[in-house]
Amino acid sequence: MIPSDRWRQVKALFAEALDRAPDARPAFLAAACPHDAALRHEVEELLAADAKAASFIEEPAMLVPGASAPDVMAMPSLHVGDRLGPYEIVEFVGAGGMGEVYKARDPRLGRYVAVKVLVAAAQGHAALARFDREARSASALNHPNIVTIYDIGGASSGLESVAYIAMELVEGCTLRNLLSGGALPTDQLLDIAVQIADALAAAHSKGIVHRDLKPENIMIGGDGRVKILDFGLARVDVAHSRAAGSVMSGNADHVTQAGTLVGTAAYMSPQQASGATVDFRSDQFSFGTILYEMATGRRPFQRQTAAETLTAIIGVDVEPVGDVACGLPAPFQWIVTRCLAKHPEDRYASTELLARELVIVRQHVERPPSGSAARVHNLPSPRTELVGRDRERSSARELVLKSDVRLVTLVGLGGCGKTRLAIQVATDVVDRFPGGVYFVGLASATDPSTVASAIAQALNLPLKSGRSFMEVLTAHVKRAPRRPTLLFLDNFEQVLSAAPLMAELLDAWPALKMLVTSRAPLHVRGEHEFRVRPLALPERGALTSVEQLGESPAVALFLQRARAAAADFASSEDNVRAAAEICARLDGLPLAIELAAARTKLFSPVAMLARLNNRLQLLGRGPRDVPERHRTLRHTLDWSHELLTPVEQKLLRRLSVFAGGCDLEAADAVCNVKGDLEVDPLEGLASLIDHSLIWRSDRSDGDPRFHMLETVREYALERLADSGEDAPVRRAHAAYWLVVAEEAEIDLASSRSQAAWIDRLSADRDNIRAALDWLAVNRNAEWGLRLCNALYLYWMSCAPAEGRNRLSFFMQLPGVAAMPKLLAKALSTAGGLALDQADFAAAAELNEQALDLHRELENSGGVLVCLNNLAVLNREQGNHTAAAALFLDIVHLLQKIGEPTSVAHAMSNLADVIRAQGDFPRARAVQAECLAMSRETGDSAAIAWSLNHQADIAHEQGDVVGARGLYEQALEMFREQNNQSAIARCLVDLGGLARDQGDVRAARARYLEALSRFHELGEVVELARVLEDLVACALDERRWDRALRLAAAASALRDTLGSRLPPSRAARLESHLAVARNHVEHTAAAVAWMEGINLPLESLLAYAQEKSEV
Repeated sequence: MIPSDRWRQVKALFAEALDRAPDARPAFLAAACPHDAALRHEVEELLAADAKAASFIEEPAMLVPGASAPDVMAMPSLHVGDRLGPYEIVEFVGAGGMGEVYKARDPRLGRYVAVKVLVAAAQGHAALARFDREARSASALNHPNIVTIYDIGGASSGLESVAYIAMELVEGCTLRNLLSGGALPTDQLLDIAVQIADALAAAHSKGIVHRDLKPENIMIGGDGRVKILDFGLARVDVAHSRAAGSVMSGNADHVTQAGTLVGTAAYMSPQQASGATVDFRSDQFSFGTILYEMATGRRPFQRQTAAETLTAIIGVDVEPVGDVACGLPAPFQWIVTRCLAKHPEDRYASTELLARELVIVRQHVERPPSGSAARVHNLPSPRTELVGRDRERSSARELVLKSDVRLVTLVGLGGCGKTRLAIQVATDVVDRFPGGVYFVGLASATDPSTVASAIAQALNLPLKSGRSFMEVLTAHVKRAPRRPTLLFLDNFEQVLSAAPLMAELLDAWPALKMLVTSRAPLHVRGEHEFRVRPLALPERGALTSVEQLGESPAVALFLQRARAAAADFASSEDNVRAAAEICARLDGLPLAIELAAARTKLFSPVAMLARLNNRLQLLGRGPRDVPERHRTLRHTLDWSHELLTPVEQKLLRRLSVFAGGCDLEAADAVCNVKGDLEVDPLEGLASLIDHSLIWRSDRSDGDPRFHMLETVREYALERLADSGEDAPVRRAHAAYWLVVAEEAEIDLASSRSQAAWIDRLSADRDNIRAALDWLAVNRNAEWGLRLCNALYLYWMSCAPAEGRNRLSFFMQLPGVAAMPKLLAKALSTAGGLALDQADFAAAAELNEQALDLHRELENSGGVLVCLNNLAVLNREQGNHTAAAALFLDIVHLLQKIGEPTSVAHAMSNLADVIRAQGDFPRARAVQAECLAMSRETGDSAAIAWSLNHQADIAHEQGDVVGARGLYEQALEMFREQNNQSAIARCLVDLGGLARDQGDVRAARARYLEALSRFHELGEVVELARVLEDLVACALDERRWDRALRLAAAASALRDTLGSRLPPSRAARLESHLAVARNHVEHTAAAVAWMEGINLPLESLLAYAQEKSEV
């Protein structure tokens, strides 16, 4: 061992040498040790070892349950029961190249500790210095996220002396272990990130720079607590330390000098990688690398070799984290980008600021801002009061809210009131689930594989093209926020084999709870069954008064529904006692009681009781192996069914094919397709309403819509199958929606009744999906492709990703090649949707395939569509020469065909590209020619658009007066034509003109009018675009936080639709956001963005119109 005085002298010289550049150290040592070559040699050994940057031990002080010890040190130096100073060795944990880690017990305090032991072969001066530095660095920090040092010392082990550090034992796993499963869920990522940042901020405030931050040096305890380990490479930034007011040992090391390479290659900063001087901002870069890996599952700069990795760190820009992993909050992406800035001055001025921004993001991910909106839910609105379920309601609510309960299944036979009770319970607990309460109706589901799609749709998850619903759902679960969320799955008995999926969701999504209704349990781990019994009945044989009978839950339900059915219903003693007997005969089943109560329009309870008695006697001879209560419900439904005329029975079973209801026209078209219904549909529907088998709602336009209770629908579907009409009626249903869609296609293409069509198709989206599902099951590619093609413009406005996925399925069915015309149109339709999503690679491939096929078929119309899509694609990508050539090809082809109206449209598009190329005189000349052609053909819409495009040219040339006049002429014509979509687009153009003039108030007014019109039309993509224009207005008014909120809201809308901004608009918007962020404190920018992204649509519109604040 080196004498202590000698060792103090070596350390002092070593510290002073580190203060100097490497090339100045030899002269310093020659002057400091002129006659002591041994002393100089010892210091040089320390400097050489320091340059190698090897930590004295690479394994963290941890205990990983179930983990085996590494093979590096097959024979540990110490054994169970050995003593090292005061510590008793309990277990060998791991070993690295220079040291070993043990779990030990400190009998003095009765606690377990981790003991790091320096192996004998590594006990040189440099290793001892690094060993000493780790202990001093970590012990100077008192922070819950930094491992606590308890003791440092030396002891004898056998014939050798060993140095050791006793520290806090962290039981859990390293972040590296956690990342072995890929990217982390967003809430878990942020939770870990906040703790790491807080620990780094504490270290940096003391002037301590870790220099080797990596997933292997970060422990995650069983309770989720993060601990940073291994300060073996830590340095003290003396200037930063003094500024922070910290007190360090006089022998503390200083920041790394130029030429020294320290750290782990993949996580080094550019300054470390190039051997330059580093400070606390180097740790920020390493932290950014870890954030990137946690978010994406991959290291940002990883290459084949360490040298290539270091080169990438120094000179290669990383792919934006948001491009690799979707769904990350924008402020988090900003944080990662700033941490990974190549130059230290572009990172954070303090790590405390970095930690504060992460806290802001986490807070808004965990819970929406308090003023943002009411709790999110899509629960059905109950049409009647819940009667007689106070006790069950309270018990079920209590069970759902228990912290250790994740899955509650309300189990009971059909018609016992499970759904109505569950809706009430879910409504009661909405405020306890800030992540939302989502209703998933499965009554019409028969295929377990559709459960994932139903859940994804209920959660409003954006469906990305090329990804299945299961993939979308899995991706969401990985990034789902930690806010408590309730999923309400109704009628799960239809898809019981999907129960394992529910268990997987619960395992993967810790904040999720499920409330399920089913006739049978799911039988998965952790399920809590809640049996829903029939309503309580009066005690038989008891001398009960009329008042007491009326208070019985079952009787109270009957009386309430009877009063609703017949306004003159009297609660006489005879009626009440008969009602009590009816309820008893119906075993207290709510649905059966409601159906019976509806008969009070026709029979008094006394008369009804006699008929019911006869009916039950007749049915009592049925199967004995069916539970009595199941038979009772079916008896009631059978009885209700037999009270119908044969014609009404036919109508009821045929109506059952509708999902989510229907209007009168649809009912007539589907149920009376052969003219064999033998009753006026309206009269038949009214009769079924009187029998309480269907119910009516009124749409916003006043037209009625008819719905069927799900249990009744299930019964009616059985009757439909028994009748042999199932296939023809479902075919009629699909045919009807095909006709509707193809009619809508024509009107939407000509901008006629656009708002009405989008509203109608949205109201019947479930019916359209049911038709597509039936066509898919029956592999009917022809009708499937026709229906998908007809929905193109609707999907473009409301659901482009869903449209592409549906098309993709039908295009891959066998036999599609034998329908080349349909396939060609489907390819161009999918290509158009991809273009609208700014998925340019897919758009090019699909349109090229379609173009080839249309040319083979000599289909000039299809060729024109594809050429137009490809021309627009090139224009959006900035390939103006290619775009102009394609538009010119279109003009020539149309001239050859002889369609002057279309020629004018194509020339207008060509002129627009010429304008983008900067050739304004030629663009103006071409537009003038277009205008003349349109006037000659009398095409008023084309005239208006030509004026609008001429205004674009004048606007770009700076001719404000001319541009305004042309825009206003176009707008007046659009108003005369009642072309609402064109009016809105022209208003946007006028808004842009006003903004360029500096008249922000006028610009905002134009944009807001356009916003309202697009909202009325249901054009959600255009809503996002106008919001992005309003961002520019907010910037002009220096309302930076407003600009960020509006941009965030637009981003959320696009995410929901699966729609991306074209590169040109994306670049412009990003420049706007950069301006806003530069004028707002970083934490305030993060807050504004997270507030905007959580705004529901109606609240967003009110905020945009300045009718409310966030």
